[in-house]
Amino acid sequence: MKTSSKKNNSSHPPKEKTRRDFFHRPVKLPPINLYSIQKWSLIGLLSFVLSIIIFSSVPSPSFNYTLGQVALQDIKAPQDFLVEDQPSTAKKKQQAFEEVLPVYDFDLNLIKEIENKLNSTFNSLSKPAGEDSGEVAHQQKISKEEFEELLGISISDSCFAFLEKKNFAPEVINYIYQILGPILEQKIVSNRELLKPEKDRGIVIRYFPTGEETVFKDFFQVLDLEQARLKVREVALTVIPSGMKDGVKPIVEIAQALLKPNLTFNKRETEERKIAAAAAVKPVLFEIKKGEMIVREGEKITSEHLIKLNKLSQLKTDQRPFFNVLSNFLLIFIIIAVIFSFFLSAKEVKLKRWNQDLFFISIMLIIITLMMRIGSAMPKPEALFLSEDALLFVLPVALGAIVISVVKGIKPAAIFSVLVAIFSLLLTGDKIEYFFYFLLGSLIGAKEAVSCNQRTTLLKAGFKVGLANLLVIFCLKIKGGGWGEWQPLIGDLALGFLGGVLSGIIATGVVPLIEVLFDYTTDIKLLELGNLNHPLLKELVVQAPGTYHHSILTGSLVEAAAESIGANPLLAKVGAYYHDIGKMSKPLYFIENQKGGENKH
Repeated sequence: MKTSSKKNNSSHPPKEKTRRDFFHRPVKLPPINLYSIQKWSLIGLLSFVLSIIIFSSVPSPSFNYTLGQVALQDIKAPQDFLVEDQPSTAKKKQQAFEEVLPVYDFDLNLIKEIENKLNSTFNSLSKPAGEDSGEVAHQQKISKEEFEELLGISISDSCFAFLEKKNFAPEVINYIYQILGPILEQKIVSNRELLKPEKDRGIVIRYFPTGEETVFKDFFQVLDLEQARLKVREVALTVIPSGMKDGVKPIVEIAQALLKPNLTFNKRETEERKIAAAAAVKPVLFEIKKGEMIVREGEKITSEHLIKLNKLSQLKTDQRPFFNVLSNFLLIFIIIAVIFSFFLSAKEVKLKRWNQDLFFISIMLIIITLMMRIGSAMPKPEALFLSEDALLFVLPVALGAIVISVVKGIKPAAIFSVLVAIFSLLLTGDKIEYFFYFLLGSLIGAKEAVSCNQRTTLLKAGFKVGLANLLVIFCLKIKGGGWGEWQPLIGDLALGFLGGVLSGIIATGVVPLIEVLFDYTTDIKLLELGNLNHPLLKELVVQAPGTYHHSILTGSLVEAAAESIGANPLLAKVGAYYHDIGKMSKPLYFIENQKGGENKH
């Protein structure tokens, strides 16, 4: 029974682990793909390291110098930065302050206000006929004071007597309105001398209550208060009928007293506009280039030095480091993921060995990016025959593409080249010339090294990268207008060629190291294994001569077959050489080594 029970238990597969959802329905757990987890973890780690290398900023030193002190050392700018030219900024602010035009308010409602005030006053002081004379005399005195207070003017007794005589008739208001109406349509100021400083620039007239504004320059149309009062008399003679000669003088007196400027200077608005114009002026900045000498050892610190040093001390990293690091990490992560998915098929990425390849490419990418970061952070060379780009041109960046091409082939090397070119943009401040320089150099190095079957191939690849660098630098200098500066051009060309040659030279030493560290077999390694003087093959020919000759013959056959189908003939041949190497331990058990002797079987 126990045996039967065991058989029954063994015949059924173990139940899969399940979990239940909110409704207690069984939910199968998805299978865990360890290789996928490793792959994305590695890409994430690579992105984090690269984001630190690319976007890390050099800490800003602090300088505690005061005016007149002597500099204890040479101080150069570690990076490009902008400094405010304070005298120029102050000059521009003052200029903007002075260029604001004075603001004058033109009161369109003044004539209406006068008319309303007259109507209200006259209505309150008009008296019905037949009142007692004593009471009238008392009322006259009170009425004149009230009249002056209500209108805000002062008039003579004879003028008020005329109004009293006319019993404050509405026709008097009508005459005053007809006189002041056309006059107040013109612009009247208290004193025209105030406008003389603005005769060339003009003034801003703001119409009240509409709020419309115009720039006004024709000051000949503006009347001052005295001119306007003289005009009152002229207009009155045309308005008041001849039968009312005794009313001209009192009506003119009242109209002149009521007349006031309708164009007034708005000091508060003008000052606010001047302050706003000065505040809107952007600071005048001048650029300090990376490597530029700020102050030399032994120089006295001037005010200009202090401005630059203070700005240099203020240069700090982002005040939100978490968000800065996160955004940089996501940017690099997206770039790497998109490039890999674009160049590699899903089948290639799913291969188990791809994680090892990814780790190898990541190491090379970190090394080359770090190399470019150091080169971009170096100060500008002071030699006349070198441009500010010289230190980047000499970097052996194509080394990475050459090594990857030898080890893994052209496609991973192309991916690497594109990534390096993109990262060069981020490192150099979006300078597109470096993108083309590093991309073309890396691609040419990868192409020339893909069929590397001897060490000199790497040197030839480096030489061709150097020639490509010469051509790219020459084209970039012509495009940038640097053709006339022949000394820096020659220096850049020489360093660009040297950078390519260095890539090939360094690759010859790096490739064997990569073979050992990552257990890769390159064509160069295959050539070493395919050498018939290899100790293992020499031992095979002694211990199992039949197997040896069989392996050599098989190698020739598979080499020809591999060439016909586009496979790697060297790999096929070396594989054939060693496919029966195990027969060496007991060679007489195999017929090709028995030569008619005893059969061990």
